[in-house]
Amino acid sequence: MWTSSRHGWRVTWVRCCALGLVLFLSLWPAGSVSGAESVRQITPTRIRLNWSAVDGAARYEIYRSTDSDGKFQKIYTAFSTRFLNITCKPGVAYYHKIRAYAYTNGAKVYGPFSDVRRQDHLVTQH
Repeated sequence: MWTSSRHGWRVTWVRCCALGLVLFLSLWPAGSVSGAESVRQITPTRIRLNWSAVDGAARYEIYRSTDSDGKFQKIYTAFSTRFLNITCKPGVAYYHKIRAYAYTNGAKVYGPFSDVRRQDHLVTQH
């Protein structure tokens, strides 16, 4: 088995020694979202996230939790590299993580999750 990267995609191949065949095993975006580069709370109920694009990504899924080690829920699927979370409660710390995905033969192929990030400061009042 070996992995190669080309044109923004990582491909895993398996060689079947008995038959001398090379089989395609998987294909996924070569990059992953390293984490939101900016997580800013701009009002008590709004947090803005910005991150760098992943080559070959079709969309990005944004997940949120109120505990850095807790259960994360998907809250949005983004086409771009920014998201405005408008469903926050004042005074609550939110943790976000992001993952990119692409389509291969009509199926979603996910990259790994980003690092978990919290907003830069907590705004409790207008």
